[in-house]
This record gives sequence, structure tokens and C-alpha cells, in this order.
Amino acid sequence: MLQPAKKIILNTFAILSFAFVALIIILVAHEGLLYYAHDMNPDYARIDRCVDLGGQWNTETRTCFNDHNEDSENHAIPQSGKHSSPSS
Repeated sequence: MLQPAKKIILNTFAILSFAFVALIIILVAHEGLLYYAHDMNPDYARIDRCVDLGGQWNTETRTCFNDHNEDSENHAIPQSGKHSSPSS
């Protein structure tokens, strides 16, 4: 028969293990639903980020362009989120 302290440790471990596995399942399901909701497009997160930054997504080149620059030229928005400066 197990001692009460060992039972508490085993029960705590079982609860934490269950919570960890449940969290992983929830995260995977969430990502799967987002992928499904965006027509199975692997670039859904990049497109959303592009539009949030004020850019436009080019589906042919799979890049983001910002048309709000001073010189009215399209400049690619790097994936770091910072707008690229016009080259001199």
C-alpha cells in the first residue's frame, strides 16, 4: 500500500499530465480550425498579418506589399513586421 505522500505526488503528476495533454490537443485543434477556416491556405497567418499592417497580399508571388509609402511605390513588408524603407 502506498503512503499518503506518495499518493498525493502521483495524483498531482496525473492531473498535470492530463492538463498538459489537453492543452496540446486544444492548441492543435485551434490551428487546424484556423487552417480549415481559411480555405486550407498555408499562408493564412502571413496574409492576416499583412492586412493588419495595412498591406495587400499578392497571391501570385505570395508576398505582402504596402501601398501607403510616400513615393507611392509598392515596397515589400518584411516578415519581421517593420516596413522597408525606400532604397536610395
